[in-house]
Amino acid sequence: MKADSPLQSIKDITASNTIAYSTSGSSSNNLVLAFIDELGVKAKPTPTGGPAGTLTQVMSGQIDIGWAAPPFGMKEIKEGKIRILIRGSEAPSLRGQTVRTIIVNADALKSKKDAIMRFVAGYREAVDWMYADPKAIDMYAEKMKLDRDLIASSIKEFHPKEALQTDEMKDMAGIQRNAVKLKFIDGPLTQAQLAELIQIPPRSK
Repeated sequence: MKADSPLQSIKDITASNTIAYSTSGSSSNNLVLAFIDELGVKAKPTPTGGPAGTLTQVMSGQIDIGWAAPPFGMKEIKEGKIRILIRGSEAPSLRGQTVRTIIVNADALKSKKDAIMRFVAGYREAVDWMYADPKAIDMYAEKMKLDRDLIASSIKEFHPKEALQTDEMKDMAGIQRNAVKLKFIDGPLTQAQLAELIQIPPRSK
């Protein structure tokens, strides 16, 4: 939100305020619904698209409370243009829940399983390297054309390595509850369906 906004905490938010999310069914949409249901946020949920467009709408006064995923917005925070009012981690039901995953086509898994398993191993190795070698921050900062210190601060504050873990789907009960609420599925999956859907290869020793 804009740094000079009169809103200082979620207690100040009223029904006349607007709160952004990207699109219906997105993780940002899920967060906004959790803010309303669990934290009593009264603002009107409003789709605003991606973070760049959302920032424009916040700065022009079209939206009171925007959304972003760091490192986007870190530069504007440092410059004193915007500030954080609420974080996704404040929603109790979503704290620690898996919200991103990699899905493979069922037929591809059957016909190209070896290649897919090697991809998973390579992905895990890449994540381990990103959090062990400072060069990773340099490379990412250059690619994103952002200050290295901003990237480092963003990772330290918002992106712990645990957030990229690939060993389990956490809080499946909550995931299914949200999927039903957002009308992605009619009801919770059976244990057999879950076993077929979630196939996470163990780490090689």
